[in-house]
Amino acid sequence: MNGRDVAFQAHEIKEHLIESRVVAQTFKIKVLQPISRTDGSERFAVLYATDSDLFFGAFAGMASELQSLGETPRFILVGIGYQNSGALELLRWRDFATHSMRAPHRGILQQVAEAPLLDGAYDLDTIMEGTDAAQFLQFVTEELMPFVAAQYPTLAGDNNYFGYSAGALFGLYTLFTRPNTFRRYILGSPASSYQRRDFGLELASDFIKSKEPMDAKVYMSVGELEEFKRGHEHLELVTGYYRLTKFLKQSAIPGLDLKGRVFPGETHATAWTLAFIHGLKTLFGPVDQVPYWPDFLK
Repeated sequence: MNGRDVAFQAHEIKEHLIESRVVAQTFKIKVLQPISRTDGSERFAVLYATDSDLFFGAFAGMASELQSLGETPRFILVGIGYQNSGALELLRWRDFATHSMRAPHRGILQQVAEAPLLDGAYDLDTIMEGTDAAQFLQFVTEELMPFVAAQYPTLAGDNNYFGYSAGALFGLYTLFTRPNTFRRYILGSPASSYQRRDFGLELASDFIKSKEPMDAKVYMSVGELEEFKRGHEHLELVTGYYRLTKFLKQSAIPGLDLKGRVFPGETHATAWTLAFIHGLKTLFGPVDQVPYWPDFLK
């Protein structure tokens, strides 16, 4: 049998609007389906990524290249964004953090709410007093995942997550409250510390006390210069990363496979690209063969 005996179709991007029952929000979902057999016989792992409004175009390009050159296996990429993307800087803090986590950020969020580019349909009180990470996680598990499984050729039980900054904080929340939601977690520059309060450590400590089981692979990274550039010094992204990774390694949580990396010379504006690429390569690993390309690309 030669390569032409099996027909493949090109990757495809589709958009869906999902009106949530648990979060007062219509989410814009973008899905990259990888190159696949035309007979529909293949099934794929899924990578859910938050902040789709900011990153999906770049993620789709990087994912396609990594898959085509065998750096990772093929997977379905699901980007979670908002129908009203003009308010995303507030909505992401509503959805990615708990009430307790976002309370100390109120002063910063007030400035965001008053920014000229923000869509005025959402005021700060609505964000601060509305739903939080618990309901957003419920949306992901009870509404989004079943929708994706019904519409696309997913591999049962192989759901994975990428989050950056506040999105990575949501990843930590999920990891330590419902760890089996995802098999692999790629957490870039988690906003897990503020004014010496370490939300990530609090979540991890509570999980350890619960004695609940865990079976998760986690890749966590940060850019070396993130804490030293205007606009992000208050988030303690670098020192918070070091405190959290040190605590997790010392705690040796059974079932937690943690890999960490600091990217030299990178800032918050650049570290997300490396977190995505190296997180995928580290947790998914290379493949021996790309079935739709000649063998010389092995």
